[in-house]
Amino acid sequence: MGGRIAMRAAALDAASSEPVLRAVVIEDMDLIERYAPSKTVEDRAALERFASPGGRRFASWEEARAALLPWYDRDEERINSWRNTRVRPIPGGTEVHSDINPAAQRLARERVLASSDGSMAWDELAAHGDSLPFALHVLYADKGERGTVVQIEGRGGINDMKARCPAAQFTFFPGAGHSIHRTDQEAFDKQLREIIKTAAQRD
Repeated sequence: MGGRIAMRAAALDAASSEPVLRAVVIEDMDLIERYAPSKTVEDRAALERFASPGGRRFASWEEARAALLPWYDRDEERINSWRNTRVRPIPGGTEVHSDINPAAQRLARERVLASSDGSMAWDELAAHGDSLPFALHVLYADKGERGTVVQIEGRGGINDMKARCPAAQFTFFPGAGHSIHRTDQEAFDKQLREIIKTAAQRD
């Protein structure tokens, strides 16, 4: 989702009379619209808990786990991996706080991933041709442990992005999953350092 937001931020900066960006990095995101809007009124009502003040505070890990399961395809392994990391104990008792927010995820899916704005922003960037005021990088992954979310072929896929904006630079990380910075951290860090070094030398 951050990749789509980065595209729009980059398009706004490129259109500015005083651009400030030196480099834009988009990690494992294409232009394809995903996720339909929320299906039922019941879905929205159930999400209200997470959107309300204190709604991500739970009496115990077990209660938090049960509340999160329905929103993440009942993927127990994934949710269990959040214990003591993304679902954190609150000091002084058994209560926990969930950094995971299904209400925010639903909103982002509907307003960002289900939107055509990423594609529009990409075309706005492409319209600058070689005069883009910053380096535009797309880092995309292989299947890896959890798999890439991007598609290579088809409208809005990686190859389409390359054709629509030749000024962008693409780096493929074989064997990495969607979160390249975690699944292939060493190669990701090396690439990011190089991007920063080059950006710092731009006029």
